[in-house]
Amino acid sequence: MLCRTHYSFWVTAALFAAEHGPYWDVGLLAGILYNWWMVRTGRLADCIVAHAVTNGLLAARVLRSALAVLALNHSARDSGHPFIRDGPASPQAF
Repeated sequence: MLCRTHYSFWVTAALFAAEHGPYWDVGLLAGILYNWWMVRTGRLADCIVAHAVTNGLLAARVLRSALAVLALNHSARDSGHPFIRDGPASPQAF
């Protein structure tokens, strides 16, 4: 058995949570799930792949949300809405 004590299981999960800053609660849940899988199977590669897939799905969600906001702002700007201005400075300004 790779996880010799309950203490090591929970300390590892807590460290994983701490690494995720304001999203510590989700990090804790993920840490518990990854630890559980590691104890159950003993296969570290599975946990690494699960973490990579989780990060990929979260990145896709963030990008999708950002594109939706950009599209919404663009359509609002084109509508002549009085509170929508030209938007942020152009990239050339930086």
